[in-house]
Amino acid sequence: MDEEPLSIIEYLEQLAAQPPDVIDMVLDALPTAEPSPHLATLLRMLAQGEDGRLARRAVEELSKLRTPAALRALASLVPNLEPELASLAERGLRKLRFSGISDSADHDPQREPWFAPSLHWRLLMSPVDILAGQFLLFIGQADTGPHAVIFTVLVQDPGGLRDASGSLDASAEQAPPQRRTGALHLVVGDGDGAAPAVTLLEAPLNLGFTTLREALVLNWASGEPTPVGYRLFSPLIWLSREAAEEEARPAPPADLNLSQADLDAILDHPAFYGWFGELDGEEPGVGTVETYGRCLVAMSRWLAAAGDNRTAAKAATVAYHLHEMSSEARSFLAAARRRHGEVTDQSKENHNV
Repeated sequence: MDEEPLSIIEYLEQLAAQPPDVIDMVLDALPTAEPSPHLATLLRMLAQGEDGRLARRAVEELSKLRTPAALRALASLVPNLEPELASLAERGLRKLRFSGISDSADHDPQREPWFAPSLHWRLLMSPVDILAGQFLLFIGQADTGPHAVIFTVLVQDPGGLRDASGSLDASAEQAPPQRRTGALHLVVGDGDGAAPAVTLLEAPLNLGFTTLREALVLNWASGEPTPVGYRLFSPLIWLSREAAEEEARPAPPADLNLSQADLDAILDHPAFYGWFGELDGEEPGVGTVETYGRCLVAMSRWLAAAGDNRTAAKAATVAYHLHEMSSEARSFLAAARRRHGEVTDQSKENHNV
């Protein structure tokens, strides 16, 4: 691991193939190991794993390391762990800080590349798609030079964080040029097998942090651990200067009265095209309705950030009524089913012509 920090992934895969007592033996040997950033990284990764007992022990061992790398690892864990374990990490973090350990001391970018305090971050963000997924592209750049660090995350309801990856040696030219917050980029793939064009919003960073926090709650509810790529690279953004200034991004206020105009505004809006395919046929279950509600809240934030406050407010209103399962919500679901049926029938007619 001293030669190549990313080899931690291979090492963790080897550990996962061993009986559980092997990891305990590794943790038992920590007091005799030489403190290093790689040791803190290993414990940080174990703290986000599926085994709750090992995760707790990893947090406890980080608190004992008394190194700046351990302090940084604990700081990055606080927003990414379930509340009880996050409280344990926060206590360890306070203990290290009170003992005089600095957040920024002894940092070697080669051995701890996921701590990059000199970078400024921007966020490109897709709308929620018909599969309830949303793509986040975090781009970090220094004040000068073309070098960039890129961290990508896919969130999907109801699973939460589904995929993530990082590139530590990218170029700023790999991303669309920066524009004002709220601007939209249309990204078109190259080549015959290119993916369809996607719209990306130049989004405020607090919208990204809010989206990640809500996705993590879904991971915790399902018991599904976050992707390895997220666990490894997420300190890039959670230890950034922008994260230190984070403020929650609330959804636009909902109107207690849901009108037919509100329903039509959502059903006819191109951002929601194809959204209601799951409503074909039978009455949707509770889980499906909850997913639609959360996705509408996410879209209300995205639309508001893009400057479409009118549709954003209507999406928040529909989401509120879905949460309450009001009579207006049932009317919306019925209208969405009818609209999906009409689109399906029209598509079949066009195909048969």
